[in-house]
Amino acid sequence: ADKVLAQQPVGAWLKIQYRVAGWLALDNVRKMIGIHRSRVLFTGAAPISPELIKWYLALGVPMLEVWGMTETCGGSSGVPAQRIKPGTIGPAAAFNEMKIDPATGEILVRGKNVFAG
Repeated sequence: ADKVLAQQPVGAWLKIQYRVAGWLALDNVRKMIGIHRSRVLFTGAAPISPELIKWYLALGVPMLEVWGMTETCGGSSGVPAQRIKPGTIGPAAAFNEMKIDPATGEILVRGKNVFAG
């Protein structure tokens, strides 16, 4: 997980070790917690621990953080799977404009998906 988060190449020997760990334990762990068919997980309720993101990545299922509100009809930004960085919400979705209000620190969102008012 650390190499993936640091965007470093994963060597052949580590890939082999991971495959063996999958056969011996990780496949069963993924089944027990109900994510054995998942290719990616999303979280967006509240900030999540970077250690938990690393844990899921070590299981072989990346967890991506997204941000949105009821007023924006769901996700307004998200971290791309190729650039996981715990503690960030990623760039704005293509259908949104986002900026930080310098006076209040509030996230401002504009787009067709945002409620009026």
